[in-house]
This record gives sequence, C-alpha cells and structure tokens, in this order.
Amino acid sequence: LSIQSKIRTIQDYPIKGIQYRDISTLIGDPEGLQLVMDGFLDKYQKNDDFDLVAGIESRGFIVGSALAYAL
Repeated sequence: LSIQSKIRTIQDYPIKGIQYRDISTLIGDPEGLQLVMDGFLDKYQKNDDFDLVAGIESRGFIVGSALAYAL
C-alpha cells in the first residue's frame, strides 16, 4: 500500500494537458489518511522547534488540522 496508489489522477482537468491529482480519494480512505499522518508524525513528532501547523491551499487544512491535533 502506498500513498501514491490512493491519489486519483484526472487527465485533462481543468484544461487539456493537465494531470490533476485528486487527494479526496486519499483522505477519504482510512488506511491512506493513516499513511499520510504516520509519515508526518514520524518526521515532526521528534522536532518540537515549531509553534504552529499551517495547511496551505484548499485541501491542506484537512491534513493540517489532523496533524496539529495529533502533535
């Protein structure tokens, strides 16, 4: 199971020639979301040299909120 296998690619969206990476399939899958969270936690739980977590862009707040809560 890999994170990449949980991300859907939509060809030619929003315009021809673009490959849109849709993470809704990743965050909607409990195992996929757990993989993402575990990866971030492994990297950042050991480091307490930060004060906040920012989930930048329209989907970043979903993972950012869960990460901030877990940390």
